[in-house]
Amino acid sequence: MGLPYVLEDFTSIFETGSISNKCCGELVVLGKVWQSELENRTLENPLFEDLSPATIIAKSIQT
Repeated sequence: MGLPYVLEDFTSIFETGSISNKCCGELVVLGKVWQSELENRTLENPLFEDLSPATIIAKSIQT
């Protein structure tokens, strides 16, 4: 997955709540492994310590 899609995925989870069809297709191909890794990296990042793990996971599932 290229950086533009990574950024779109991240923005979708934490800001807009929407994602393009093209990026969504990439996420479907990469599957749960990719999404779990993004969640884990976010949980480890001190910039997001204000967000609960449940919030991060819920937003990720919604995307």
